[in-house]
Amino acid sequence: MPFVRPRGQQISILHGSRNKKTGQVDQQVLFTFHSKPEAREAIGQGSPGGAKTFQFLLEKQFPRIKFDWRSINGAVAAHLDVLPDEYAYEQERLLSRFRSDLCAFSRQVFLADPQGDPAAVGLLKSVRSEMEFLLENIRCQLESVDRKDPSLGAEIPFYWRWAMPGRDVPYDVEEMAVGYFERGQWERAAGAFRLLVECYPDYADGHNFLGLIELERENLDGALAFFEKTVEVGRRLLPRRVRPSDWWSDLDTRPYMRGLRNKVTTLTRLGRLEEALSVVEMLESECHDDITAIVHRAAICLDQGRWEEAVEMARRVRLIWPSESFIAGFALAEIGRIEEARVDLLHATLNAPLSAHLLAGTRRVRPSSYLEAEDYNEGVDMLKSLGPFLNRKRSASRAVLRDLLGNPRVQALLTEAQEVTSRWRNERGGDRSVYDRMTELHSLPFASAAVPEIWS
Repeated sequence: MPFVRPRGQQISILHGSRNKKTGQVDQQVLFTFHSKPEAREAIGQGSPGGAKTFQFLLEKQFPRIKFDWRSINGAVAAHLDVLPDEYAYEQERLLSRFRSDLCAFSRQVFLADPQGDPAAVGLLKSVRSEMEFLLENIRCQLESVDRKDPSLGAEIPFYWRWAMPGRDVPYDVEEMAVGYFERGQWERAAGAFRLLVECYPDYADGHNFLGLIELERENLDGALAFFEKTVEVGRRLLPRRVRPSDWWSDLDTRPYMRGLRNKVTTLTRLGRLEEALSVVEMLESECHDDITAIVHRAAICLDQGRWEEAVEMARRVRLIWPSESFIAGFALAEIGRIEEARVDLLHATLNAPLSAHLLAGTRRVRPSSYLEAEDYNEGVDMLKSLGPFLNRKRSASRAVLRDLLGNPRVQALLTEAQEVTSRWRNERGGDRSVYDRMTELHSLPFASAAVPEIWS
Protein backbone atom coordinates (compact mmCIF):
# COMPACT_ATOMS: atom_id res chain seq x y z
CA MET A 1 0.00 0.00 0.00
CA PRO A 2 1.47 3.43 -0.92
CA PHE A 3 2.55 5.73 1.89
CA VAL A 4 3.82 9.32 2.24
CA ARG A 5 7.22 10.52 3.50
CA PRO A 6 8.83 14.00 3.59
CA ARG A 7 12.25 14.07 1.91
CA GLY A 8 14.08 17.35 2.57
CA GLN A 9 12.01 20.06 0.87
CA GLN A 10 9.91 17.49 -0.96
CA ILE A 11 7.07 15.10 -0.18
CA SER A 12 7.08 11.69 -1.87
CA ILE A 13 4.45 9.01 -2.35
CA LEU A 14 6.24 5.67 -2.06
CA HIS A 15 5.35 2.01 -2.38
CA GLY A 16 7.11 -0.90 -0.73
CA SER A 17 7.38 -4.39 -2.20
CA ARG A 18 9.32 -7.40 -0.98
CA ASN A 19 12.22 -8.49 -3.16
CA LYS A 20 11.75 -12.20 -3.89
CA LYS A 21 15.50 -12.82 -4.12
CA THR A 22 16.74 -10.91 -1.05
CA GLY A 23 13.60 -10.95 1.08
CA GLN A 24 14.09 -7.26 1.80
CA VAL A 25 11.51 -4.54 1.19
CA ASP A 26 12.37 -2.29 -1.76
CA GLN A 27 10.89 1.20 -1.84
CA GLN A 28 9.72 2.73 -5.10
CA VAL A 29 9.06 6.44 -5.48
CA LEU A 30 5.71 6.85 -7.23
CA PHE A 31 5.54 10.64 -7.26
CA THR A 32 7.23 13.65 -5.66
CA PHE A 33 5.65 17.02 -4.82
CA HIS A 34 7.91 20.05 -5.14
CA SER A 35 5.74 22.95 -3.91
CA LYS A 36 2.78 23.77 -1.69
CA PRO A 37 0.48 24.82 -4.58
CA GLU A 38 1.12 21.51 -6.38
CA ALA A 39 0.44 19.41 -3.28
CA ARG A 40 -2.73 21.37 -2.48
CA GLU A 41 -3.96 20.89 -6.06
CA ALA A 42 -3.39 17.15 -5.80
CA ILE A 43 -5.23 16.68 -2.50
CA GLY A 44 -8.30 18.71 -3.46
CA GLN A 45 -7.42 22.08 -1.96
CA GLY A 46 -6.88 23.75 -5.34
CA SER A 47 -8.96 24.09 -8.50
CA PRO A 48 -12.10 21.95 -9.06
CA GLY A 49 -11.18 18.59 -10.51
CA GLY A 50 -7.48 18.92 -9.74
CA ALA A 51 -7.43 16.00 -7.30
CA LYS A 52 -9.34 13.72 -9.67
CA THR A 53 -6.91 14.52 -12.48
CA PHE A 54 -3.91 13.74 -10.30
CA GLN A 55 -5.39 10.49 -9.03
CA PHE A 56 -6.35 9.37 -12.54
CA LEU A 57 -2.84 9.98 -13.89
CA LEU A 58 -1.06 8.25 -11.01
CA GLU A 59 -3.38 5.23 -11.11
CA LYS A 60 -2.84 4.99 -14.86
CA GLN A 61 0.92 5.13 -14.31
CA PHE A 62 0.77 2.31 -11.73
CA PRO A 63 -2.32 0.24 -12.61
CA ARG A 64 -1.42 -2.67 -10.32
CA ILE A 65 -1.13 -0.57 -7.17
CA LYS A 66 -4.18 0.19 -5.04
CA PHE A 67 -4.23 3.74 -3.64
CA ASP A 68 -5.93 4.74 -0.38
CA TRP A 69 -6.44 8.38 -1.34
CA ARG A 70 -8.00 9.45 1.94
CA SER A 71 -4.92 8.28 3.84
CA ILE A 72 -2.50 9.69 1.25
CA ASN A 73 -4.21 13.09 1.13
CA GLY A 74 -4.21 13.34 4.91
CA ALA A 75 -0.50 12.52 5.14
CA VAL A 76 0.40 15.03 2.41
CA ALA A 77 -1.64 17.76 4.16
CA ALA A 78 0.18 17.04 7.44
CA HIS A 79 3.58 17.68 5.83
CA LEU A 80 2.78 20.72 3.66
CA ASP A 81 5.08 22.97 5.70
CA VAL A 82 8.23 21.26 4.36
CA LEU A 83 7.46 22.35 0.80
CA PRO A 84 8.61 25.64 -0.78
CA ASP A 85 6.08 28.05 -2.23
CA GLU A 86 7.47 27.88 -5.79
CA TYR A 87 9.15 25.45 -8.17
CA ALA A 88 10.22 25.82 -11.84
CA TYR A 89 7.84 23.18 -13.22
CA GLU A 90 7.93 24.25 -16.88
CA GLN A 91 11.70 24.23 -16.96
CA GLU A 92 12.22 21.01 -15.00
CA ARG A 93 9.31 18.80 -16.07
CA LEU A 94 8.77 20.02 -19.63
CA LEU A 95 11.64 21.83 -21.30
CA SER A 96 14.68 20.19 -19.68
CA ARG A 97 13.47 16.61 -20.08
CA PHE A 98 12.25 17.05 -23.64
CA ARG A 99 15.35 18.89 -24.83
CA SER A 100 17.66 16.44 -23.10
CA ASP A 101 16.06 13.50 -24.91
CA LEU A 102 15.81 15.47 -28.17
CA CYS A 103 19.52 16.28 -28.04
CA ALA A 104 20.47 12.68 -27.27
CA PHE A 105 18.44 11.45 -30.24
CA SER A 106 19.79 14.21 -32.50
CA ARG A 107 23.40 13.32 -31.68
CA GLN A 108 22.79 9.74 -32.80
CA VAL A 109 21.12 10.90 -36.03
CA PHE A 110 23.97 13.31 -36.82
CA LEU A 111 26.49 10.56 -36.14
CA ALA A 112 24.77 8.12 -38.51
CA ASP A 113 25.96 9.83 -41.70
CA PRO A 114 25.87 7.31 -44.58
CA GLN A 115 28.15 9.55 -46.67
CA GLY A 116 30.87 9.60 -44.04
CA ASP A 117 30.64 6.15 -42.45
CA PRO A 118 29.82 2.87 -44.24
CA ALA A 119 28.52 1.40 -40.97
CA ALA A 120 25.76 4.02 -40.97
CA VAL A 121 24.31 2.62 -44.20
CA GLY A 122 23.38 -0.71 -42.65
CA LEU A 123 22.25 0.97 -39.44
CA LEU A 124 19.85 3.35 -41.20
CA LYS A 125 18.50 0.59 -43.41
CA SER A 126 17.71 -1.49 -40.32
CA VAL A 127 15.70 1.33 -38.70
CA ARG A 128 14.33 2.99 -41.83
CA SER A 129 10.67 2.01 -41.17
CA GLU A 130 10.89 3.16 -37.56
CA MET A 131 12.39 6.51 -38.63
CA GLU A 132 9.68 7.03 -41.27
CA PHE A 133 6.98 6.32 -38.67
CA LEU A 134 8.58 8.82 -36.29
CA LEU A 135 8.90 11.40 -39.08
CA GLU A 136 5.20 11.11 -39.90
CA ASN A 137 4.31 11.61 -36.24
CA ILE A 138 6.57 14.66 -35.97
CA ARG A 139 5.10 16.13 -39.15
CA CYS A 140 1.53 15.68 -37.89
CA GLN A 141 2.36 17.26 -34.54
CA LEU A 142 4.09 20.27 -36.08
CA GLU A 143 1.19 20.83 -38.47
CA SER A 144 -1.17 20.85 -35.49
CA VAL A 145 0.80 23.42 -33.47
CA ASP A 146 -1.09 26.41 -34.87
CA ARG A 147 -4.49 24.71 -34.78
CA LYS A 148 -5.38 25.02 -31.11
CA ASP A 149 -8.31 22.90 -30.04
CA PRO A 150 -10.47 24.93 -27.61
CA SER A 151 -11.79 21.71 -26.07
CA LEU A 152 -8.34 20.96 -24.64
CA GLY A 153 -8.60 23.72 -22.05
CA ALA A 154 -5.62 25.07 -20.14
CA GLU A 155 -2.59 23.00 -19.13
CA ILE A 156 -2.32 22.30 -15.40
CA PRO A 157 0.73 24.41 -14.40
CA PHE A 158 2.46 21.45 -12.73
CA TYR A 159 2.80 19.42 -15.98
CA TRP A 160 1.63 16.18 -14.38
CA ARG A 161 1.07 14.53 -17.75
CA TRP A 162 4.77 14.91 -18.48
CA ALA A 163 5.76 13.59 -15.06
CA MET A 164 3.31 10.67 -15.38
CA PRO A 165 3.14 9.85 -19.11
CA GLY A 166 1.40 6.51 -18.53
CA ARG A 167 2.27 3.06 -19.81
CA ASP A 168 -0.13 2.98 -22.76
CA VAL A 169 0.60 3.95 -26.35
CA PRO A 170 -1.12 7.27 -27.19
CA TYR A 171 -4.29 6.57 -29.16
CA ASP A 172 -3.43 8.64 -32.24
CA VAL A 173 0.04 7.09 -32.46
CA GLU A 174 -1.40 3.57 -32.30
CA GLU A 175 -4.06 4.53 -34.85
CA MET A 176 -1.36 5.56 -37.32
CA ALA A 177 0.46 2.23 -36.93
CA VAL A 178 -2.78 0.25 -37.23
CA GLY A 179 -3.56 2.24 -40.39
CA TYR A 180 -0.38 0.90 -42.02
CA PHE A 181 -1.45 -2.62 -41.08
CA GLU A 182 -4.99 -2.25 -42.40
CA ARG A 183 -3.68 -0.91 -45.73
CA GLY A 184 -1.34 -3.88 -46.09
CA GLN A 185 1.83 -1.76 -45.75
CA TRP A 186 3.62 -4.57 -43.94
CA GLU A 187 7.13 -3.10 -43.77
CA ARG A 188 5.94 0.28 -42.48
CA ALA A 189 3.59 -1.39 -40.00
CA ALA A 190 6.33 -3.69 -38.75
CA GLY A 191 8.70 -0.77 -38.20
CA ALA A 192 6.03 1.18 -36.34
CA PHE A 193 5.08 -1.67 -34.01
CA ARG A 194 8.73 -2.61 -33.40
CA LEU A 195 9.35 0.93 -32.19
CA LEU A 196 6.20 1.00 -30.07
CA VAL A 197 6.87 -2.27 -28.23
CA GLU A 198 10.36 -1.00 -27.34
CA CYS A 199 9.01 2.35 -26.13
CA TYR A 200 6.10 0.76 -24.24
CA PRO A 201 7.10 -2.61 -22.72
CA ASP A 202 3.49 -3.38 -21.70
CA TYR A 203 2.14 -2.98 -25.24
CA ALA A 204 1.09 -6.61 -25.76
CA ASP A 205 -1.08 -5.79 -28.79
CA GLY A 206 2.04 -4.49 -30.55
CA HIS A 207 3.59 -7.97 -30.42
CA ASN A 208 0.27 -9.38 -31.64
CA PHE A 209 0.29 -7.07 -34.68
CA LEU A 210 3.90 -8.06 -35.42
CA GLY A 211 2.78 -11.69 -35.35
CA LEU A 212 -0.11 -10.99 -37.72
CA ILE A 213 2.29 -9.25 -40.11
CA GLU A 214 4.55 -12.33 -40.14
CA LEU A 215 1.49 -14.51 -40.79
CA GLU A 216 0.73 -12.40 -43.85
CA ARG A 217 4.32 -12.88 -44.96
CA GLU A 218 3.96 -16.66 -44.43
CA ASN A 219 6.76 -16.57 -41.85
CA LEU A 220 5.02 -18.96 -39.46
CA ASP A 221 7.93 -19.49 -37.08
CA GLY A 222 8.42 -15.74 -36.75
CA ALA A 223 4.71 -15.23 -36.19
CA LEU A 224 4.65 -17.89 -33.47
CA ALA A 225 7.49 -16.16 -31.60
CA PHE A 226 5.55 -12.87 -31.58
CA PHE A 227 2.33 -14.53 -30.42
CA GLU A 228 4.22 -16.24 -27.60
CA LYS A 229 5.51 -12.81 -26.60
CA THR A 230 1.95 -11.47 -26.77
CA VAL A 231 0.86 -14.20 -24.35
CA GLU A 232 3.82 -13.49 -22.05
CA VAL A 233 3.19 -9.73 -21.86
CA GLY A 234 -0.59 -10.19 -21.85
CA ARG A 235 -0.39 -12.54 -18.86
CA ARG A 236 1.61 -9.89 -16.99
CA LEU A 237 -1.22 -7.41 -17.59
CA LEU A 238 -3.96 -9.69 -16.27
CA PRO A 239 -5.72 -8.57 -13.09
CA ARG A 240 -4.76 -10.66 -10.04
CA ARG A 241 -8.17 -12.24 -9.98
CA VAL A 242 -10.37 -12.65 -13.04
CA ARG A 243 -13.89 -13.98 -12.58
CA PRO A 244 -15.24 -16.13 -15.46
CA SER A 245 -17.60 -13.37 -16.59
CA ASP A 246 -14.80 -10.77 -16.54
CA TRP A 247 -12.87 -12.43 -19.37
CA TRP A 248 -15.38 -10.88 -21.78
CA SER A 249 -15.82 -7.50 -20.07
CA ASP A 250 -12.35 -6.58 -18.75
CA LEU A 251 -10.22 -5.04 -21.51
CA ASP A 252 -7.03 -6.10 -19.69
CA THR A 253 -7.75 -9.73 -20.59
CA ARG A 254 -7.99 -9.15 -24.35
CA PRO A 255 -4.28 -9.17 -25.33
CA TYR A 256 -3.73 -12.50 -23.54
CA MET A 257 -6.74 -14.06 -25.25
CA ARG A 258 -5.72 -12.70 -28.66
CA GLY A 259 -2.24 -14.12 -28.21
CA LEU A 260 -3.59 -17.57 -27.34
CA ARG A 261 -6.04 -17.58 -30.25
CA ASN A 262 -3.41 -16.58 -32.78
CA LYS A 263 -0.93 -19.04 -31.29
CA VAL A 264 -3.43 -21.85 -31.95
CA THR A 265 -3.91 -20.66 -35.53
CA THR A 266 -0.17 -20.59 -36.17
CA LEU A 267 0.54 -23.98 -34.57
CA THR A 268 -2.28 -25.48 -36.65
CA ARG A 269 -0.84 -24.06 -39.85
CA LEU A 270 2.58 -25.43 -38.85
CA GLY A 271 1.01 -28.88 -38.45
CA ARG A 272 1.86 -28.98 -34.72
CA LEU A 273 -1.66 -30.11 -33.90
CA GLU A 274 -1.14 -31.61 -30.45
CA GLU A 275 0.55 -28.40 -29.28
CA ALA A 276 -2.33 -26.44 -30.77
CA LEU A 277 -4.82 -28.54 -28.80
CA SER A 278 -2.97 -27.82 -25.55
CA VAL A 279 -3.36 -24.08 -26.18
CA VAL A 280 -7.04 -24.62 -27.03
CA GLU A 281 -7.38 -26.19 -23.58
CA MET A 282 -5.92 -23.02 -22.05
CA LEU A 283 -8.47 -20.91 -23.91
CA GLU A 284 -11.26 -23.04 -22.54
CA SER A 285 -10.09 -23.67 -18.98
CA GLU A 286 -8.39 -20.34 -18.22
CA CYS A 287 -10.26 -17.82 -20.36
CA HIS A 288 -13.67 -19.53 -20.57
CA ASP A 289 -13.53 -18.86 -24.33
CA ASP A 290 -15.62 -21.94 -25.09
CA ILE A 291 -16.88 -20.96 -28.54
CA THR A 292 -13.42 -20.19 -29.94
CA ALA A 293 -12.11 -23.43 -28.43
CA ILE A 294 -14.83 -25.44 -30.19
CA VAL A 295 -14.08 -23.77 -33.55
CA HIS A 296 -10.37 -24.57 -33.28
CA ARG A 297 -11.04 -28.14 -32.11
CA ALA A 298 -13.34 -28.75 -35.08
CA ALA A 299 -10.61 -27.73 -37.55
CA ILE A 300 -7.88 -29.68 -35.74
CA CYS A 301 -10.04 -32.83 -35.53
CA LEU A 302 -10.66 -32.62 -39.29
CA ASP A 303 -6.92 -32.21 -39.92
CA GLN A 304 -6.24 -35.25 -37.73
CA GLY A 305 -8.88 -37.39 -39.45
CA ARG A 306 -11.07 -37.62 -36.36
CA TRP A 307 -14.25 -37.36 -38.43
CA GLU A 308 -16.94 -37.97 -35.82
CA GLU A 309 -15.41 -35.46 -33.39
CA ALA A 310 -15.06 -32.89 -36.17
CA VAL A 311 -18.77 -33.26 -36.99
CA GLU A 312 -19.77 -32.93 -33.35
CA MET A 313 -17.67 -29.82 -32.77
CA ALA A 314 -18.64 -28.05 -35.99
CA ARG A 315 -22.35 -28.70 -35.54
CA ARG A 316 -22.26 -27.12 -32.08
CA VAL A 317 -21.37 -23.72 -33.56
CA ARG A 318 -22.63 -23.81 -37.17
CA LEU A 319 -25.70 -21.72 -36.33
CA ILE A 320 -23.38 -18.99 -35.01
CA TRP A 321 -20.77 -19.36 -37.78
CA PRO A 322 -22.32 -21.06 -40.84
CA SER A 323 -18.87 -21.62 -42.36
CA GLU A 324 -18.33 -24.32 -39.73
CA SER A 325 -20.77 -26.37 -41.80
CA PHE A 326 -17.92 -26.81 -44.30
CA ILE A 327 -16.01 -28.77 -41.64
CA ALA A 328 -19.04 -30.85 -40.70
CA GLY A 329 -19.80 -31.54 -44.38
CA PHE A 330 -16.22 -32.55 -45.18
CA ALA A 331 -16.06 -34.95 -42.22
CA LEU A 332 -19.45 -36.49 -43.03
CA ALA A 333 -18.39 -37.09 -46.64
CA GLU A 334 -15.21 -38.82 -45.47
CA ILE A 335 -17.27 -41.38 -43.55
CA GLY A 336 -19.74 -41.91 -46.39
CA ARG A 337 -22.75 -40.00 -45.04
CA ILE A 338 -23.13 -38.14 -48.32
CA GLU A 339 -26.68 -36.79 -48.01
CA GLU A 340 -25.93 -35.32 -44.58
CA ALA A 341 -22.70 -33.90 -45.99
CA ARG A 342 -24.63 -32.20 -48.80
CA VAL A 343 -26.93 -30.51 -46.27
CA ASP A 344 -24.00 -29.02 -44.33
CA LEU A 345 -22.07 -28.08 -47.46
CA LEU A 346 -25.12 -26.43 -49.05
CA HIS A 347 -25.77 -24.49 -45.81
CA ALA A 348 -22.18 -23.26 -45.74
CA THR A 349 -22.08 -22.51 -49.48
CA LEU A 350 -25.24 -20.38 -49.48
CA ASN A 351 -23.70 -18.30 -46.68
CA ALA A 352 -20.16 -18.17 -48.05
CA PRO A 353 -20.04 -18.92 -51.80
CA LEU A 354 -16.55 -17.52 -52.38
CA SER A 355 -15.19 -19.65 -49.54
CA ALA A 356 -16.88 -22.69 -51.11
CA HIS A 357 -15.09 -22.16 -54.44
CA LEU A 358 -11.76 -21.63 -52.68
CA LEU A 359 -12.14 -24.82 -50.64
CA ALA A 360 -13.28 -26.81 -53.67
CA GLY A 361 -10.37 -25.51 -55.71
CA THR A 362 -12.66 -24.61 -58.60
CA ARG A 363 -12.08 -20.90 -59.14
CA ARG A 364 -10.96 -17.75 -57.37
CA VAL A 365 -13.21 -14.72 -57.67
CA ARG A 366 -11.98 -11.44 -56.28
CA PRO A 367 -14.49 -9.81 -53.90
CA SER A 368 -16.32 -6.68 -55.01
CA SER A 369 -18.03 -5.70 -51.74
CA TYR A 370 -17.40 -5.68 -48.01
CA LEU A 371 -19.45 -8.85 -47.45
CA GLU A 372 -17.70 -10.64 -50.31
CA ALA A 373 -14.33 -9.59 -48.89
CA GLU A 374 -15.27 -11.13 -45.53
CA ASP A 375 -16.37 -14.30 -47.32
CA TYR A 376 -13.18 -14.46 -49.39
CA ASN A 377 -10.87 -13.82 -46.43
CA GLU A 378 -12.63 -16.48 -44.39
CA GLY A 379 -12.10 -18.93 -47.22
CA VAL A 380 -8.40 -18.09 -47.41
CA ASP A 381 -8.04 -18.61 -43.65
CA MET A 382 -9.80 -21.99 -43.88
CA LEU A 383 -7.54 -23.05 -46.73
CA LYS A 384 -4.57 -22.45 -44.47
CA SER A 385 -5.98 -23.91 -41.23
CA LEU A 386 -7.28 -27.03 -43.02
CA GLY A 387 -4.07 -27.56 -44.97
CA PRO A 388 -3.29 -31.05 -43.57
CA PHE A 389 -6.79 -32.20 -44.57
CA LEU A 390 -7.14 -30.42 -47.92
CA ASN A 391 -3.69 -31.48 -49.12
CA ARG A 392 -4.64 -35.16 -49.14
CA LYS A 393 -4.43 -36.56 -52.67
CA ARG A 394 -7.79 -38.32 -52.52
CA SER A 395 -10.49 -36.35 -50.79
CA ALA A 396 -14.07 -37.61 -51.11
CA SER A 397 -15.37 -34.48 -49.47
CA ARG A 398 -13.90 -32.04 -51.98
CA ALA A 399 -15.46 -34.10 -54.76
CA VAL A 400 -18.85 -33.76 -53.04
CA LEU A 401 -18.39 -29.99 -52.75
CA ARG A 402 -17.37 -29.69 -56.42
CA ASP A 403 -20.41 -31.73 -57.44
CA LEU A 404 -22.63 -29.44 -55.37
CA LEU A 405 -21.16 -26.28 -56.89
CA GLY A 406 -21.60 -27.68 -60.41
CA ASN A 407 -25.29 -28.53 -59.89
CA PRO A 408 -27.52 -26.13 -61.94
CA ARG A 409 -30.17 -25.95 -59.21
CA VAL A 410 -27.57 -25.03 -56.61
CA GLN A 411 -26.17 -22.41 -58.96
CA ALA A 412 -29.67 -20.92 -59.30
CA LEU A 413 -30.00 -20.78 -55.50
CA LEU A 414 -26.61 -19.08 -55.22
CA THR A 415 -27.65 -16.48 -57.78
CA GLU A 416 -30.89 -15.84 -55.93
CA ALA A 417 -29.09 -15.59 -52.57
CA GLN A 418 -26.67 -13.07 -54.02
CA GLU A 419 -29.49 -11.01 -55.53
CA VAL A 420 -31.65 -10.83 -52.39
CA THR A 421 -28.62 -10.05 -50.20
CA SER A 422 -27.62 -7.24 -52.54
CA ARG A 423 -31.19 -5.88 -52.62
CA TRP A 424 -31.47 -5.94 -48.85
CA ARG A 425 -28.17 -4.09 -48.44
CA ASN A 426 -29.10 -1.44 -51.02
CA GLU A 427 -32.76 -1.04 -50.05
CA ARG A 428 -32.68 -0.88 -46.26
CA GLY A 429 -36.18 -0.41 -44.93
CA GLY A 430 -37.71 -1.67 -48.21
CA ASP A 431 -39.64 -4.82 -48.93
CA ARG A 432 -39.62 -7.06 -45.86
CA SER A 433 -40.08 -10.14 -48.05
CA VAL A 434 -36.57 -9.61 -49.43
CA TYR A 435 -35.08 -9.89 -45.95
CA ASP A 436 -37.23 -12.92 -45.13
CA ARG A 437 -36.11 -14.72 -48.28
CA MET A 438 -32.45 -13.89 -47.65
CA THR A 439 -32.73 -15.26 -44.09
CA GLU A 440 -34.49 -18.37 -45.35
CA LEU A 441 -31.84 -19.14 -47.98
CA HIS A 442 -29.09 -18.79 -45.36
CA SER A 443 -30.80 -21.06 -42.83
CA LEU A 444 -29.99 -24.68 -42.01
CA PRO A 445 -33.66 -25.82 -42.31
CA PHE A 446 -33.71 -24.54 -45.90
CA ALA A 447 -30.63 -26.59 -46.79
CA SER A 448 -32.11 -29.66 -45.08
CA ALA A 449 -35.30 -29.35 -47.13
CA ALA A 450 -33.57 -28.47 -50.42
CA VAL A 451 -31.06 -31.34 -50.59
CA PRO A 452 -33.65 -34.18 -51.02
CA GLU A 453 -35.37 -32.17 -53.76
CA ILE A 454 -32.18 -31.34 -55.64
CA TRP A 455 -30.76 -34.88 -55.53
CA SER A 456 -34.06 -36.73 -55.87
